[in-house]
Amino acid sequence: MSRYDRKETGKRLRGLRLRKHLTIPKAAGEMQIGSHYLNDIEGGRCGASLDKFILFSEYYKVSLEW
Repeated sequence: MSRYDRKETGKRLRGLRLRKHLTIPKAAGEMQIGSHYLNDIEGGRCGASLDKFILFSEYYKVSLEW
């Protein structure tokens, strides 16, 4: 069974955002979530719900298994 690693997930999300040359405020605004919330997720300081992972998956055009 895999464990959910918030820090590793945050690093991967940050990498996706940076590859698209997006700032946190720009990406958060387009996804209609708070900049501080996205920053906390990317920094591994908080987790995200399944709904948010679906949002990230659709926004960054990657599978949920990515």
